[in-house]
Amino acid sequence: MHNRVVHSRFDTRTALVLPGTGSDARFAADAFSAALDSVGLATVAVEPDPAAVVESYLSALDDAADRHGRIVVAGISLGAAVAVRWAGDHPSNTAALALALPAWTGDPAGSPRGPERRVHRPIPAR
Repeated sequence: MHNRVVHSRFDTRTALVLPGTGSDARFAADAFSAALDSVGLATVAVEPDPAAVVESYLSALDDAADRHGRIVVAGISLGAAVAVRWAGDHPSNTAALALALPAWTGDPAGSPRGPERRVHRPIPAR
């Protein structure tokens, strides 16, 4: 974070970011840190365990919730899918979600096909 005082809009100051398959913590941090910093959140990027990617993400989220209480959870592709799964199982620990290119795991007939089917709520500018 920069040497300036920033007040978060959330009831937390921590955001955990999860990369997609084949990616790493640095990529995920680079993708989200400017936006998260702009709203007063510290970015904590998770380095995936190649032998147990999903399990390592879930463990990191549980550990962060134990340390920080409520957290913002962000993810790219597979990381976004894990973020949604964890948030659904831990709503009291989830302050917000930030998702990029979420992986689709459902029936192809029900997949998002265009802007009219996408739901999003961007982080508002200060």
